[in-house]
Amino acid sequence: MKELYRFRQFLTEEDFKNPILDKYLELKKSIDYKTVFPTDLQSFVDSLDNTEREGLENDLAEGVIKENMSLEVDDDYIEISADSGEYSGDLNDDGTVDFSVFYDDGTEFDDSTWKSILGPKHAFVKISKKIPTKVEAAGDYVMITVDLEDLKKLLK
Repeated sequence: MKELYRFRQFLTEEDFKNPILDKYLELKKSIDYKTVFPTDLQSFVDSLDNTEREGLENDLAEGVIKENMSLEVDDDYIEISADSGEYSGDLNDDGTVDFSVFYDDGTEFDDSTWKSILGPKHAFVKISKKIPTKVEAAGDYVMITVDLEDLKKLLK
């Protein structure tokens, strides 16, 4: 996981572009502005092969992150409210924020199991799929560290 985080530091925004999703969203927006017909969007979707269509559906499903999470920034105090709970942290000097979750029921986390234990709908898992995230998972807690500016772009 540490190697992946180091690698992600060197990626640019261009590396995360998805031309299929971009085209879909562009067509959808054009329908809203009445510059194309809904049939154009359907024709585009129909032209995709099964893998591309599944990828598009997954990307669209992941887009619900903004609807199910909110971000509150009060000076150096940061709070995320999500379906999975509320998480708060203080802004670090380097512009990052640490959020933690603790379990006192005997649950044990490590770097390879934290996502499956928390589940795909947990805020930490959703965030880690969208922006570079440093994770520390050990014993009864999971802590994620994210750049505040990345988090703002994701949730606002």
